[in-house]
Amino acid sequence: MVTQDQLAARLRQERELLRKLLTLTADQRNCLITGAGERLGEIVSQQSELLQKLSRVSAKTVTALSNLSDSPPAARPEEAPEDREHRRLREEVKDLTAILQQRARLNLMLAKEAMKYIDFSISLLGGPQGEQMYSPKGGRSSEAAPLLMNKTA
Repeated sequence: MVTQDQLAARLRQERELLRKLLTLTADQRNCLITGAGERLGEIVSQQSELLQKLSRVSAKTVTALSNLSDSPPAARPEEAPEDREHRRLREEVKDLTAILQQRARLNLMLAKEAMKYIDFSISLLGGPQGEQMYSPKGGRSSEAAPLLMNKTA
């Protein structure tokens, strides 16, 4: 059985992980703008680790919330301070998640623009190409890479 304190601790942990992800997302945006590729790779690795941790913590939080909602409510005439804290923490987590989604969408747009610029630059260096080096989804085109290598090698 999960206690109110354990639920609050999980919500706080989730909030802290989201704050770290927001910081990394801002760093990621700066790297995309300045073209710092090596640092961008480090950031993506850190984000991946944090997202895995966040996934585990979120699953535990959902389980804790469902366990608490299944348990019989205590007879209280008014809202307990723990309930207000839980509500506040849940709202913070919800708000941080919304901000993170918004910033991630912006970074995705920046990354797509960077890939378009790379394709443009490569086409200037290697002459006209029939197809782009990177697909719109971000994957590398398997046929374009050998053609570029043959022309520049």
